Amino acid sequence: MSEFALGVEERIAQTRASLAEAREAEDDYLVEVLLGELESLVTIAYNNDLEIEGMHHMLAVETGAIPVVEESQPLKGQFSNAATIPPTADEPA
Repeated sequence: MSEFALGVEERIAQTRASLAEAREAEDDYLVEVLLGELESLVTIAYNNDLEIEGMHHMLAVETGAIPVVEESQPLKGQFSNAATIPPTADEPA
């Protein structure tokens, strides 16, 4: 990996760490600033054909385009496991 690519990757990691701290501190303004910085870094990586693993998925998660599910819990009214799901019309009862 080139020095430039390593630098961009390091800046992305630092920005994500700062973003987590800003969210923890509930600093909405800083969160927005850092999201803009993160988007710029991903654009720089893309425009320079840098292979930063999962950068588009990471950006979607950080910006809220893909919600992060903290815990897996069954929804009310949903079946909690496959054994309780009734058969479909195509399956024998």
